[in-house]
Amino acid sequence: MRKLALFLLVGAAALGTVGIAGCGGGGSSDEDDVKDVVTTAFTSDDPEICDSLTQSLVEELSGETGDKAVETCREQAQQGEPSDDVEFSDVNVNGDKADASFDVSGGSGAGHVEAQLIKEDGDWKLDEVKVTEAK
Repeated sequence: MRKLALFLLVGAAALGTVGIAGCGGGGSSDEDDVKDVVTTAFTSDDPEICDSLTQSLVEELSGETGDKAVETCREQAQQGEPSDDVEFSDVNVNGDKADASFDVSGGSGAGHVEAQLIKEDGDWKLDEVKVTEAK
């Protein structure tokens, strides 16, 4: 099984465009919060990161529904090797929506990723992820 980062990269590549979620907060800017969500999603092996993915993304990536999809996500997060680094090339925030373009390197997976995020209940959540170029 793979770490969450590879789960996201491989799942996104296989499905084309899919959704993800993550949380921000504190006194930082929305752009900083978006970067934090993305970085944590791709570099963490903490199964709690699955709470920052939208349910629809988790279901699309796992092929499961409901609690089983979240359980699969948590299992994936603890296996494999998380990515070492996320390097952003662009982040644009427009109200409760954001777009981020970044490269993921190291660990179990690497590639160029385009992501869309939404702000839901005050937290930024990765809503769509598309791998546009694997390294």
